[in-house]
Amino acid sequence: MSHELRTPLGTILTESTDLANAQTPEEARRTLQTIAAEGRRLKVLVDDMLDMAVIESGALELDLTTFDLEDAIVAATDRLHRASPDRKVEWSEEDTHVAVLADWDRLGQVLDNLISNADRFAPQRTPIIVRVSREEPGLVTVRVIDHGPGIPPEMRERIFERFFRGESDGKAGSGLGLAIVKGLVEAHAGTVAVEDGAEPGA
Repeated sequence: MSHELRTPLGTILTESTDLANAQTPEEARRTLQTIAAEGRRLKVLVDDMLDMAVIESGALELDLTTFDLEDAIVAATDRLHRASPDRKVEWSEEDTHVAVLADWDRLGQVLDNLISNADRFAPQRTPIIVRVSREEPGLVTVRVIDHGPGIPPEMRERIFERFFRGESDGKAGSGLGLAIVKGLVEAHAGTVAVEDGAEPGA
């Protein structure tokens, strides 16, 4: 974690020093863009650390309201498209039109983590599929399915541990995303798991 924090901080310090020596407006613009990108990356890391601390301390408070689950899926898809505008996300409107009692922001955080994780590993031009099913009264299951390589069986028990990252994840990150998902889902009296599916990467 200290390494992950030092990397964007080091870049910000270096680029801000270079900004003073920029020879042209274009050089200054590129430098500012790099600083802004690393600042956003640093904010994500710090937010993840704070969220994990709140979850583990038992201090998480939920603002429970009733809303249409599809609205949350649409909002999460819109957020994904800011970073990956070409990624298609598919779902059945008939299935996702279901009222849920949840914290809107925290459920959005869960969906963001799962969908962006699928986007990271899925091949280009393949869709992410969100499936919703009503298992029994009061219980809704949401499945996020991609067409990526899948998760090796030996890693499935560990991917929801904090700081754990699979070998194929070469991108920088806190290693807290799925641990936060687990904590937020359990705070809603739910469970989260990896399961085998009929589709690739499910």
